[in-house]
Amino acid sequence: MRQSLISTLLNDPNPGVRYHAVENLVKLVHLSDVRHALQQALMQDVNNGVRVEAFLALSQNVDEELLEVLRTHSINDANTFIRERTRRLLEAQDMQEVIEGAVQEDLPETSQDQFLEI
Repeated sequence: MRQSLISTLLNDPNPGVRYHAVENLVKLVHLSDVRHALQQALMQDVNNGVRVEAFLALSQNVDEELLEVLRTHSINDANTFIRERTRRLLEAQDMQEVIEGAVQEDLPETSQDQFLEI
């Protein structure tokens, strides 16, 4: 069934059918083949609704591969919603990296031996 939904998403001529394929694939977004298909739809589908739905599905589980897709494709998407949500998502990710870096810098130097003494 999963492969059928992926095939439908990537090949069906009817945007409504592709949209419903995304709706069904969102439950499987943690699987790499589903994520890849949704990324393809986000980058290549001509229908705004399909691209928006793919973006929303993918944004539930952000990883480095998705961030690269967002940086290279979605930041310049013709659809305002996708562009703005991409910008916000990337800004949030950049902020998270800054925060994590600051926390790491504030941690005192410790060695593994100090923890073993406890």
